[in-house]
Amino acid sequence: MSFSEEHGLHRGLDLIKGKVVRFKEPDPVGKKYKVPQIGWNSIMLPETLHQGKVSGEAGRINPWKNTILKDSRNKSFMYFLHSYIVFVDNPEQCLAVTRYGLDEYCSVLKKDNIVGCQFHPELSGDTGLAILRNFVLQ
Repeated sequence: MSFSEEHGLHRGLDLIKGKVVRFKEPDPVGKKYKVPQIGWNSIMLPETLHQGKVSGEAGRINPWKNTILKDSRNKSFMYFLHSYIVFVDNPEQCLAVTRYGLDEYCSVLKKDNIVGCQFHPELSGDTGLAILRNFVLQ
């Protein structure tokens, strides 16, 4: 990433243009969202990939084909444990998004041979293990 707010403002390696920021505070109507986010949440197709097609439906194209998410379904649940989130400058580098509190953030990113997941695939059941398998095989 270009920069991060973790433990102060720091420049990153800039291999992927974007930033790492802390979750926003609870929403204005007072609903509390705990930070760090700990637990299960879904990954979804970002609008840039969605284009009216839903992964896994019969007769539809899977936008995650040829990625580490090729065996995942839209809205698959993954295990998260984090206080900081990623925003990429180029939306085409974001394979999946997740919503928590006031934020919708990139939960899976890819640029060339760089891939990153905000969640823990090793703790995310069979779908997470499939993601790890696809990562190794790519």
